[in-house]
Formats: sequence, structure tokens, C-alpha cells
Amino acid sequence: MESENERLRARVEELEETVRQLRSIAAQASPLPDWVPYLTRHESAILQLFLAREVVTIDAMEAIIHEGDTRSGNLLSVYVYHLRKKLAKSGVKIETIFRRGYRMPPASKALFAQQVAA
Repeated sequence: MESENERLRARVEELEETVRQLRSIAAQASPLPDWVPYLTRHESAILQLFLAREVVTIDAMEAIIHEGDTRSGNLLSVYVYHLRKKLAKSGVKIETIFRRGYRMPPASKALFAQQVAA
């Protein structure tokens, strides 16, 4: 029983550290170019995750948007939909990875970085 509790405590600490790291990534707001339409706070946080990670899981988005509340239903999909729509005009794409989450292809990341630098 004691070792099970220790294992669970270690896992909780690990998950809390992951959430801290994800929030740190989301908080790193880089200046956005004029062609990027107004992004909501949640869209901006998700965009920062796309730029920092290879794959953005549903759990990662829930951790930074809803502080781990998994009752968001389709709300995360709605945020991604609006972000896709706003970024599509510039050629930046977001792909769905079935049952895993989403990703911004390397070409889209490079395009976004190039447009931010311009």
C-alpha cells in the first residue's frame, strides 16, 4: 500500500511538472505579424504549443486551457477550427492526428516563422 501511494505521488508530481512546462510554453508570446487576425487568449496559447511541439495532444491543450478539466467536449476542436481558419489565409496549416491530437507541419512552422520575421 505504501509503495502504491509513493508511486501515485511521484506520478502526480510528474504531471504537475508537465502542466507547468506547457503553461510556460503557452505564456511565451512572440510578436505576431499584422496578417494574423486577432487571436483569442486560448487560440494564442494553442498556437504557442503548435510552434513549440511536434504533436499537440488533447491532454496538453486541456492542461493549459482548462487546467486539466477534461469535460471540455468539443470546445478544443472549436478553438483549433477557428485557429485553422485564421491561419489558412497565410498558408499555415494544422493537421489532425486521429485520436492523438494535432500538429503543425514543419513547412507551416517555417512559413509562420518566415512571416513573423518579415
